[in-house]
Amino acid sequence: MKKHEFSIYNLYCYGETYLQVDELSGYLGKFDINIPDIFTATIIIEHSCLKFPQNGQPGTTKTGSMTIEVAECCNMDAIQISEDVCSLISLAVNGLVFCNRKEEGLYSTPNSTSKGGWRQIVINKNGAEIRRFVEACWPNYDKFREPRKLFAVIRMLVKINEMRPHIYIDQRLILTAVLLENLKYTFADSKDYPRIGEDRFGYITKPNNPVSFKNLIRHMVEAVNMPNDFDYCIDLLTKDRNQIIHEGIFNCPPEDMTVKAENMFSFIQVYLLALLDFSGHYYVYNEDNVIKSFLID
Repeated sequence: MKKHEFSIYNLYCYGETYLQVDELSGYLGKFDINIPDIFTATIIIEHSCLKFPQNGQPGTTKTGSMTIEVAECCNMDAIQISEDVCSLISLAVNGLVFCNRKEEGLYSTPNSTSKGGWRQIVINKNGAEIRRFVEACWPNYDKFREPRKLFAVIRMLVKINEMRPHIYIDQRLILTAVLLENLKYTFADSKDYPRIGEDRFGYITKPNNPVSFKNLIRHMVEAVNMPNDFDYCIDLLTKDRNQIIHEGIFNCPPEDMTVKAENMFSFIQVYLLALLDFSGHYYVYNEDNVIKSFLID
């Protein structure tokens, strides 16, 4: 299998194993992601970069390398695999992680306003956990990547998180609401709900009867292993979404906008974990950055 070399940016974690380069350079962290019959990705973390970023710290930093070996029977190319691996890692660490081919350098940098890893949802600086997360979630990510537009959804989600210290709360609320609308739309479209006009869907058994936003979200949640803790969110999300879409946000106090944005943001994160068939502990943050741990089993 041919090896494809990439530089990796904004991934701050320790290795699952370690390589000693020399006495002066010390050790490099290493972990291997193996998806049978598709690829093996070896990620090396440069420990000189392991000064973990602070909340809102700007910049983009090369933190290591990734070598991808694509199985001969696989029709995916190494560039797409590198993008998808980084997309899953970005979701787990809640920050924008990306790659460039080593020989091409950093010629096309996604706009990153803070270093990845603030308010991580699953991973806590642990290469072994990152490996397990990517390997467990890859099958469903690969299955839903196109119909649910997962690459774009995750990219937008982590950008909203990275913009938190730098963007007005009204803009963050609007972007999060738009992302929720996108997930609702791609769910109905991928399940072949009949269309009514350009922007509405009908029930599969009653194609002329429009499905409400609330019921589409409920169907979306029921189709995955969503934790019961989030059942109460549907009524709340519907109320907040209807206010944003139909009334606007100009009469909404900033503190209410913050709560609404955090509720939508957490719901989207956990929905994506359930869609990807993740099992294990995950972390949810409120508007004051207080962490609560939940379990998907």
